Amino acid sequence: MNPHNKNLKPSTSRQASRTRTGNHSSLKQVKLASSSGKHTASDYYTVQQPVLPENLAAHMDQLLDAIDRALPLSPAHKKDLKYAVRDLSRELTSERTERKRDYLGMPRNHAAYIQYFLPWNVLRIAQIVANLDVSLQDGDSILDIGSGPWTVPLAFWIARPELRTKQLTWILMDRVKKPMESGRAIFTVLNEMQNLADCPWQFVTVREQFPALAEKKQPKPFALITAANVLNELFWNERVQLDIRASSVLESVSLNAGPGTRLLIIEPGEPRSGTMIAALRESILINAQHLKGRILSPCPHTNACPMPGSYLGKALRALRTGAPLTKEIPAAVNMPASRQKYPWCHFVLNSSPAPKRLLELSEAAGIPKERLVASWLYVELFSKQPTQYEKNHKKEENSIRIISDTIRAHNKIYRYGCGEDGYLMVGQPFSHYPSGTLITLADKKIWVSHSIDKKSHALLVEQPNQEQ
Repeated sequence: MNPHNKNLKPSTSRQASRTRTGNHSSLKQVKLASSSGKHTASDYYTVQQPVLPENLAAHMDQLLDAIDRALPLSPAHKKDLKYAVRDLSRELTSERTERKRDYLGMPRNHAAYIQYFLPWNVLRIAQIVANLDVSLQDGDSILDIGSGPWTVPLAFWIARPELRTKQLTWILMDRVKKPMESGRAIFTVLNEMQNLADCPWQFVTVREQFPALAEKKQPKPFALITAANVLNELFWNERVQLDIRASSVLESVSLNAGPGTRLLIIEPGEPRSGTMIAALRESILINAQHLKGRILSPCPHTNACPMPGSYLGKALRALRTGAPLTKEIPAAVNMPASRQKYPWCHFVLNSSPAPKRLLELSEAAGIPKERLVASWLYVELFSKQPTQYEKNHKKEENSIRIISDTIRAHNKIYRYGCGEDGYLMVGQPFSHYPSGTLITLADKKIWVSHSIDKKSHALLVEQPNQEQ
């Protein structure tokens, strides 16, 4: 048993998708203030489920059409595509030191990435972006680090149609020219296919490697800084402690940030990504180098992360060594069963909007997509006051974020979750809600027992005396 769980008693027993524009509903007549999401409410709890962007499946089909029109493959590349996808997948999952720095500039890799990895990444990112509090205004500028073939702008265009009429300037940074040129061609065709007026977004592409452009002084702070599938690659290149690496990355990112600048980091959802996210989160919370951030998503609390992968945060290190827990260290929480590497925070996304031809390419390449996962962190930098979104979605001790797929234990159905108390196993009536759901309990004492699961060391959260 963890040393800071002395009051916990071991237990003695062992998705429906919603669109972003869906109607709100409730089990009771309880008024809910929210910007997005499918909600249910009762006298005991409220539920905010993740939503899908409207017409996401149709948009994904159009994206594949736009790719084919903008960048048609030669017969030789078509014949080789499934093998190129397979080989690039192996390269992307290999040790970082084995990968060539400009692998996307090579024609074979470039074709595989555009045809396969780009649409899958857009599908992931669009679902995350649809559920964020994004408040971009006319005249705002966005820095996209490691933009590649414009993955993030494409995802925003699909997921947030209300932004398509905003006068936004995207600064797209990547060290390789060819993917950015491809991204421009795809975006242009996709916009034309909608038969809409010209999108007022302005794009500036810059051939730079992070942190060069991020550290270069800009006329005004960026409203949003994004980094998708890129920081993890850079993060692990440095041979220093994880907390030092995290502080260094955040310092570079924040040089052109001002009060209220949002930072969105999205990674594939594998263990190293989860470890990096945990280190960055803690660095923000402990005010590293005078950078004070406010976590907007997905974390429902500001205590220590109970799913940090191989990152042993300051609270856990202090407990293991007997060092004092000073006030700047995030509070200790219930942790999973002790091990060298803890579970890492990653969410299961909806793969059903994926076009049939993309699924067929996955099968042909020998890498079928059985699950779609991602890890992310969305923060407001130099934040001093709670945002209106936070006032509507208070991150109090009664909030729980559901994280995993379903599991069976004690002859019941559960999902792993996260809350102020730490690592949770969430049962009925909440376990049928999908990964990413945010639950707010009116009275935590009704639901959160002082029992923990012996195997996982997760704190049980379920309806009292409720049998499956």
